[in-house]
Amino acid sequence: MQYFVVSDDVDVKSSLIYIWKIRDFSGAVVGCYVGKSKNGEKRPRGHYKRNVDKLLKGLPYRAGNPHGYRRVHHALAQAARAGHIISVTYLRNVQPHEDISDVEKHYIRQYGCDAEDGIGLNGRSKTEKPSAVEFKQATAPASLDKGASTLSQIRDFVEKNFQHLLPKQLSHGYAFYVGQTRILRLSQSGPKAKVRLKLAISSRYRGREIEIVWAGTDLELKHLIDSELLLHREHYA
Repeated sequence: MQYFVVSDDVDVKSSLIYIWKIRDFSGAVVGCYVGKSKNGEKRPRGHYKRNVDKLLKGLPYRAGNPHGYRRVHHALAQAARAGHIISVTYLRNVQPHEDISDVEKHYIRQYGCDAEDGIGLNGRSKTEKPSAVEFKQATAPASLDKGASTLSQIRDFVEKNFQHLLPKQLSHGYAFYVGQTRILRLSQSGPKAKVRLKLAISSRYRGREIEIVWAGTDLELKHLIDSELLLHREHYA
């Protein structure tokens, strides 16, 4: 399972609350799950990837509990197969005087992850068969952190934060390269149209075009590009 991490201003070694988000090719959030970890990022970074990778390979969850995969595992596996964009964000640390379960419940409600018929992966019945998981396009609550949204704003953000990427102006946008390899393309069909991001390396790696309508935060954009650069270094550099 490929995903990117957003961990700004969070101590990854301390108790924390995290949220998994799944975005489809339009940029819409189609799945979200809030969880808690008393051991920092060890649980979200290690346990989920290991379980989802096992599920994708058709391996049992545990020797004594072969069908123990939870709904979020199946949703992440479906997203990985579909090539959707997966991210995990560390929302905040939990202080010693706070009840971590209460904090988790607060964020589950805030992000709509308890919705029974929409994007929520916390609220779906655990008794349903995994095959009943279906992504339904829906609008998640607005992010607390705003991000660049216009073509020029996103271009400026990329040029400021990734100065080693070489920009090239196109007829309807911009492309950014490492050497002769394109990493990212920004396009806008008209002044009022949404900005579309084509993930060039992911598209090449998965054998099909991966393009999304951008509606994320600056941090999500930064980590998304970091993920593309990592994929480039691992497979094409």
